[in-house]
Amino acid sequence: MLNVAQFHDLNKLDALRLLWKQLWQKTRQASFRQSFKYYEHFCRVNEAIVVPKVLYVSIAQRPIGLFAVGDATQRDISRQFARAELPGRR
Repeated sequence: MLNVAQFHDLNKLDALRLLWKQLWQKTRQASFRQSFKYYEHFCRVNEAIVVPKVLYVSIAQRPIGLFAVGDATQRDISRQFARAELPGRR
């Protein structure tokens, strides 16, 4: 059976660090931007506007993949909209 779990906290993601590294090393043409170090750094540097989100996928208790996403917060989206230049407004 396919299972999917979500992680939203960088501190809790530390539990996946070793698995992430193992899967990353098995990935063909893996880039640094797919590594745990990069994702962790990206989230910490942009913590005001990015909410970490990682999906952990397994089948029959066996991990088969991780899907990392950096979601922009609603506050950031609102701020960007408020700064947008509207026609005729200066």
